[in-house]
Formats: sequence, structure tokens, C-alpha cells
Amino acid sequence: MQNVSQGKDAFHLALAGKSEDVPGCDDGCPDSCPLCEDEESLVQSKSRCWVIQDPDGPFSSCHSQIDPGHYLSDCIFDLCVSGGESSALCESIQTYAAACQRANVSISPWRNESFCGKAALCNCAIGLCAPRCWSGFPYVMP
Repeated sequence: MQNVSQGKDAFHLALAGKSEDVPGCDDGCPDSCPLCEDEESLVQSKSRCWVIQDPDGPFSSCHSQIDPGHYLSDCIFDLCVSGGESSALCESIQTYAAACQRANVSISPWRNESFCGKAALCNCAIGLCAPRCWSGFPYVMP
């Protein structure tokens, strides 16, 4: 089991590189960016996003090519500020999966009926979907 404090640390690590510290860069928030400081939400988000960085998970073959660190931090933040929306989780994981595919890294299947389910199986790029996507479900380009 992962250290509970790692979720908060990863989240705060993501916030540490604030865009105002980089000349000519802004965070894209017109007034102020949303915050997620609830410890329980951070821990739950870390747990749900861990698949990105799991050394034994479906993306482990990609870790040496594409550092999962900022993808994990982004996932934790997005999931936390969305109130735990599964769509935010799936989109965050899909972003890392797509980066791995662009780097020509083969990843293991990561979607199933109970995790980023059937509806999401076919709304992805070729090579990122479960094989059953191609038989019986319409393919939709992202």
C-alpha cells in the first residue's frame, strides 16, 4: 500500500511549479485557479490515479521513456477539483496513454468494463482500446 502522504505531496509538487514564476507563462485561469486542499479528496485521487505510475501496472513499460510524474500530478489535481468525476480520471490516464503511444511504447490494456468502461473503450485512438472495441462498438476518433 502506498504512503498516504504521497498523494498530497504529488499534488503540492504539481503546484510548486506555478506559472507566475516563469516569464511569459500563465496558468490559464482568468482570476484564480481552483484549489483542492481536502486531504481525503487528495488521498482518494492519488489512489485512483496511481495506475499511471504503478511500477507493475499497464504503463510500466513507458516509465523509462515518458516520466509519469507530471501526468500523475495532473491526474490528482484534475480528479480532485472535479469532485472525483470518473471522466476526469479516464481523460487524465488517456493523456498518458497517448503520450506513451506517440513515443512508440507498447502499453498493456488498462480499460475494462469497470474502469473507464465500455463507453470509453471506443472513444480512443487505435492501439489504446481493448480489442472488443473493434467488434460491435462504433469507433470514434478523439
